[in-house]
Amino acid sequence: MKRAPLITGLLLISTSCAYASSGGCGADSTSGATNYSSVVDDVTVNQTDNVTGREFTSATLSSTNWQYACTCSAGKAVKLVYMVSPVLTTTGHQAGYYKLND
Repeated sequence: MKRAPLITGLLLISTSCAYASSGGCGADSTSGATNYSSVVDDVTVNQTDNVTGREFTSATLSSTNWQYACTCSAGKAVKLVYMVSPVLTTTGHQAGYYKLND
C-alpha cells in the first residue's frame, strides 16, 4: 500500500528531467499563474536585447508577474507565446503591421 508515494515521486522526477533536458526557454511565471491571457504589458524587444540570458518582466491583470527569458544554447529554437491587440485584419495588411504567417 506504500507504493503510491513511490510511484508519484518517480513520475515527478521523470517530469523534471524531461524539462531540464529540453532547455529553459520561454515565459516563466513568478507566481504560479497558469495562463498567458492576462498579460497586459507591451514587451518591446530591441534587436540588441534579443540575446540569450536577457530577461523581461511583464505585469498581468491579476497583479502577478511573468518573466521572459531564454537560457537556450545558440542555434536552438525559442517558441514565443504572444497576442496582438487590436486584432489585425485578416485580409491584406494593416498600417505598419503584417498578418501572422503572411
